[in-house]
Amino acid sequence: MQTMLFVDDPVRGNPLRPTADAIRALDGEEWLSTILIDHLLQTTLKGCVPDHVLIGSSDCYSYFSTYNDKLDKHDCADTVQTMRGGLQAYAKSEFRYISAACHQGHFFVVDVTFDSRHPAIFKQVNVYDSLSITSRRRATAVLGRLQRFLSGFCFHGLDHNLLLLEKQDYVVQQAVFRNCPKQNNSHDCGLFAVAIIWHLLEGKEIHSSVFTQDHIGVLREALYRGLSSNAE
Repeated sequence: MQTMLFVDDPVRGNPLRPTADAIRALDGEEWLSTILIDHLLQTTLKGCVPDHVLIGSSDCYSYFSTYNDKLDKHDCADTVQTMRGGLQAYAKSEFRYISAACHQGHFFVVDVTFDSRHPAIFKQVNVYDSLSITSRRRATAVLGRLQRFLSGFCFHGLDHNLLLLEKQDYVVQQAVFRNCPKQNNSHDCGLFAVAIIWHLLEGKEIHSSVFTQDHIGVLREALYRGLSSNAE
């Protein structure tokens, strides 16, 4: 499926610059903050796709950004505006919402596809979790927040000529936990989420060996060098 990419910060509408401490967390075995992961999604990924074949599609809308348990309609005004503008401008019959979800300190990827023929239902909800033991309760909690975010803040009161945007109660029918690479530590979930989204945007099939823990180690080192040099 082809994708149109919009990138926006869930709080301020612009990428938040990570602190020196957040960048130093890359140089070692530390958990990465939501601000740093969001920065990586909005700068590293955005920088790799300007000439990408997926950009400019006329049949799909994709949006990604991290969100956390505190996200509500007051915090995400810029996010709502971006999604509204994109949906109204392109009037997609089908689109995707891709997010690096952070719930209780763990990042995983939620990939939601909508179909205008069934506007009140998520056509497909794919979950990519790099932990070997997946907590369906955790994923269900995050998907519940995503459902409230989409139905309450993004799609109500929009252009009623667009069937997709009519006032509906969006519901999650079933989440499918997809096979994906697994982390062998407790701190690389954020980078696994970034890498999975990167592969999704490139249209690659996600499977257990599409990249490895060693690749994530190389990515961590490269990002640390790049962000450290930019901060100087």
